[in-house]
Amino acid sequence: MIVLAKPKIKFEDAILKLEEIVHKMEEQSTSLEETFKLYKEGVSLYETCAKTIAAIEKDVTILVEKSKGILTEEPFDSMEDEHE
Repeated sequence: MIVLAKPKIKFEDAILKLEEIVHKMEEQSTSLEETFKLYKEGVSLYETCAKTIAAIEKDVTILVEKSKGILTEEPFDSMEDEHE
């Protein structure tokens, strides 16, 4: 059996599709079965978006001013640790 990979969706398209799913799920006329189908699709799109953001954050650096005005680059992730 041949398994075809899902085509990769662009981040912006995934966000727009997620918004559509939310609106459809909020409608009173959506059946339980359709709501569950939309939910599963939304989770998949969310995971795709989260992976994209995580990959981009690894490449982002932040300029931090150290003593005497010296600027250094630090990974974006290290800034999260300071705010927790």
